[in-house]
Amino acid sequence: MHRIFPRTALPRLASAALALGALVSGPALAQCAAGVQATWGDYFWSTQLPHQTGSAFAASDWQVRPGIDAPGYMIYGPYIKDFGVGSHRAVYVLKVDDIATTPKAVIASLKVYTRKGNRILAHRDISRRDFAAANEWQYFTVHFDNPCFEELETTIYWPGTARLIFGQVHVVND
Repeated sequence: MHRIFPRTALPRLASAALALGALVSGPALAQCAAGVQATWGDYFWSTQLPHQTGSAFAASDWQVRPGIDAPGYMIYGPYIKDFGVGSHRAVYVLKVDDIATTPKAVIASLKVYTRKGNRILAHRDISRRDFAAANEWQYFTVHFDNPCFEELETTIYWPGTARLIFGQVHVVND
């Protein structure tokens, strides 16, 4: 089932995620570093992250376009250590211009890495058929287990096949 959320709903959803995260106990955190608190949710907008390809779009979004931009990393980063050990998710907010053309072809690869050793913690390929509608913001979740306070990097690799717009990535403890 696909969920499309209006952009205006994102702050309310973040508040709900933060409230839920605050209820989760932190025994796993103590196993790695006593006294260190995890951040229970952070948004990272396109303007805050490095880009290898693409261009700014609207006030705070980032776009990549076939025939104009070279394939590469649409976003990468942030390099953060404060999410703690255990189960997490990175939620990417994206939209695509067309869901009918080559619906099964991979149009982006979402990955979460540890920067130290560049170990892939999670990977998800998405295609046009993963979107419920064209030109609508949609969440794509990648679940991962974070090792002891490793420095994390989220990425979107774009192979150059579809116009894609990135709004943000939100990393939260499960």
